[in-house]
Amino acid sequence: MKNAFTLVALLCLTLAGCRKAVTELQTKTLMEIITSGQWFIDQFTEGTTTYTQDYRGYDFKFNDNGTVNAYLASAVTVGTFSVDALNKRISSRFPAGSAPLLMRLNETWTVTNASLSLVEAKPSDPARTSFLRIRAR
Repeated sequence: MKNAFTLVALLCLTLAGCRKAVTELQTKTLMEIITSGQWFIDQFTEGTTTYTQDYRGYDFKFNDNGTVNAYLASAVTVGTFSVDALNKRISSRFPAGSAPLLMRLNETWTVTNASLSLVEAKPSDPARTSFLRIRAR
């Protein structure tokens, strides 16, 4: 009986360790994808309003240190981002005083589709009806 308990406890610890390793690998993979190059907003809607054109000229660079640079011509606005691969979420925050269109991106986004060159997301807050698609340059 004692051996069975030990085996079950060891199995639970192993599975928990495997689950953590898978989550860490997913986070690393998503971080590698998003930090590899620059991105642009291909589509952004809020309710029935399309704001895609407002983002023309912007490029976004996500950095390994959790910062995101929003480039428009020679101007740079620095924000932060984080990845929660387990829940398929990316949070972005630009500081107060940033351009209003960058402030619209302040959200925890649930990733609905992703590849090496595309990420589609919707707000985690169900009260907000937005859609965001970014593409790699």
